[in-house]
Amino acid sequence: VGFEGTAYPAEIQDGRAYLAAESDGELSLTAVSLDGGEVLWDKRLSADAWEDGITAHQKFVVAVEEHDDSSRTLHVFAPSGKKLLKRKLPYGAWHMVHEDRLIVGDPEQDTLVWIDVNGNKQAGETEYTESLYPVDTWAAESGSAAHLEGYRFESPEPDQRMVAINDLGSMRVLDATDGKALRTATLKDMAGDHLVRGYAGRLLVIGQAEDTEGYQVYAYDLAKPGSPRRLHADTTKDRTVERATPCGEELLCLVDSDGHLTPVDIADGGSLWRKKVGDSDDVGAVNAMGDRIMVAHNRGDTAYTSFFDHSGGVRRVKGAAAPVDATTALLFPPERAPISGETVNPSTSTYSVPLVGIGAVSGERTDIGSVDARLDTCGWNHAYIACAGESTFSIHRFRDV
Repeated sequence: VGFEGTAYPAEIQDGRAYLAAESDGELSLTAVSLDGGEVLWDKRLSADAWEDGITAHQKFVVAVEEHDDSSRTLHVFAPSGKKLLKRKLPYGAWHMVHEDRLIVGDPEQDTLVWIDVNGNKQAGETEYTESLYPVDTWAAESGSAAHLEGYRFESPEPDQRMVAINDLGSMRVLDATDGKALRTATLKDMAGDHLVRGYAGRLLVIGQAEDTEGYQVYAYDLAKPGSPRRLHADTTKDRTVERATPCGEELLCLVDSDGHLTPVDIADGGSLWRKKVGDSDDVGAVNAMGDRIMVAHNRGDTAYTSFFDHSGGVRRVKGAAAPVDATTALLFPPERAPISGETVNPSTSTYSVPLVGIGAVSGERTDIGSVDARLDTCGWNHAYIACAGESTFSIHRFRDV
């Protein structure tokens, strides 16, 4: 598929690649079947400016138009190409997606609004909060392909709850389809900043507890969010958690300020181990791959990837890896993977990028071939990769399906 101007990263969803590029205010948006390469539909949208990139979800695709007054307009399309809605968001408003719902937070109106995208109608409304958290599931984290930055291209089977937290520490468990409150609780007081993650039916809060050093990890059961359980504590002075990522069915991986990785057992409490994975600024994506934990360490030509088992054993390989399923990853050579920590840096040059498959358990490598691409524009699933080159998007199959 040819394009003009600036190519955006390819989005992969439900057997389709969504390919977008922008040139002088015109956004081209094309849907292509991965199986066979057929162009399913093609759109051209004109505006003064577009937000970089599109987002593809299970139920729809979103492109965001930007305006001079810092307001934005959402253009939402069904997988069939039908335009489902066009909605302007005022300055300061933000949006999230859950299945077929568009959630709009508007601080000026003091509202969170749930919109049924297919019906183009309001499905619910509740009081505004800046802090709204989805709840991830193991089904969504365990076996799907992930970007070099760590996020999953496709996230099936989401939890049907979200968690809203206000400035006073009051927590509301909300129905993700309409915003109705299901449960309420008051969070334990924490000193200073803290991280929050919804995962596996729990709200996980990581930070410094009052009158303590280091950090602690607490879990609230979303079905009965009363008093929290303390899962783990590290009392080392000035040690903080930089990132918290699901990395197993009942595991949450913490990357701390000393560049160590700690998997915390969120079912029974305690940690499996704590191991150095690099300087904290250089630690990249952390992903579960079946019963392995994949950790990227990205610093120019010294980039490498570690595959840990749950006992702490590790296999380390040179290059930047990204999962394609629960057992296999794509491994990219450091000189072709422009990554700093968690961020894939934009590239203006097209390279011949070798594709190598690597087994997370066996370490066995398979040379697949190469693609002419800017790696920052690539998206993939378990069998296909889509990338932009100089002036065309191309789709390649790298394994039989």
